[in-house]
Amino acid sequence: RVGVAFSRLQTMYFRKHFGQQLGKQMVTYGPCQIPTLWFCVHRHVEIEAFVPEPYWRLVATLPAGDVSFQALGQMGNIWDER
Repeated sequence: RVGVAFSRLQTMYFRKHFGQQLGKQMVTYGPCQIPTLWFCVHRHVEIEAFVPEPYWRLVATLPAGDVSFQALGQMGNIWDER
């Protein structure tokens, strides 16, 4: 299995390079951990690459007697300038 072999490889590597900090602990990467790690890394890359776009929101303040209230457009955010 990839998880067992990769766990052994990582444990040996980290013990060689960080033996004093790691001690006898194992570094595990199981069959479920590798896909989960991929999802986390993929999402992190998406977040880092995010570029915010300006948008407009239609809000109207309407008087009703001696009080006023705000009405919001049902479309939500408006992305096009049209």
